[in-house]
Amino acid sequence: MAELLLMICREALPPLSVLEGEWRSLEAAGQPSFFTSWQWIGTLLAAVPDVSRPMLLRGRADGGTVALALIGANESRRRRGLVRSRGLYINETGNPHFDSAMIEHNGILAAAGYETVVWDALLAWFAGLRDKADELCLSGSLLRLPEQAVEARGLARNETAVRSYAIDLCRLDESGGELFPVLSANARQQLRRTFRYFERFGPLRLSAAATVGEALAFFTAMKALHCASWERRGRPHSFTGEFFEPFHRLLIERARRLAFIAETLRADGPKETHFRRLQRHQPAERPQPGCGVSGDAGRSSRNDQRLR
Repeated sequence: MAELLLMICREALPPLSVLEGEWRSLEAAGQPSFFTSWQWIGTLLAAVPDVSRPMLLRGRADGGTVALALIGANESRRRRGLVRSRGLYINETGNPHFDSAMIEHNGILAAAGYETVVWDALLAWFAGLRDKADELCLSGSLLRLPEQAVEARGLARNETAVRSYAIDLCRLDESGGELFPVLSANARQQLRRTFRYFERFGPLRLSAAATVGEALAFFTAMKALHCASWERRGRPHSFTGEFFEPFHRLLIERARRLAFIAETLRADGPKETHFRRLQRHQPAERPQPGCGVSGDAGRSSRNDQRLR
């Protein structure tokens, strides 16, 4: 597969209805993360004004499309405006206002078998731009492009690694969905203590939103809890950006039409709702990649990479 000729090109976005059909067909031929699925990408394009929408990056091989990504562009200045940089952004607009939605597990949607070669083709494409662009930015990704491949194209890398914490939900397959067997003794003790605390206010129950309105109500309550938690620590939170909330409300509205669910774990009583989460139904036979790292609260590094 590595010897196949894969060509990358940048082009204008087709009508969203046309792009949706192409994107979903390629999803069926690959293993996208949620953030490279049409659910996220389509919502971003629907929420962003036409003038701010990114272009399309297309990979072709054997006469067909085998890879897709959005490619935004923006010019920035550093060192008191003396240094100009023309940046390209994978699956982002390049505008910080709209990119506050914070993509994760970022990458290029590729058909099975092309997941590696598409990055080699991308590096070759970017290196060939020469005086048309200065940086290629890949934000929120666990992928680290191989040093040898980067240097072979005469490129330099500037990487920012941000520590993140996760539990590998795939490990629950081993325990039949039971959480306690995959946790350490310390984590089990803390979880039981948390349950006992909240059960003082009433029995805990997990409720699924039955309507879009109820799902959005869950989200509103989650926002209040999220903001209060970060504000107590004197830290900025996700809702600081003006685009973050309307984007996620639209994401929920679209998701509800596609068999997504919003769930709330609550204790009935004076402090009714304490924990909320959004979950997507995933087919058991096709797990999504990038679901986390091993460990009770595993550490991983999400990387923001800039190639020059």
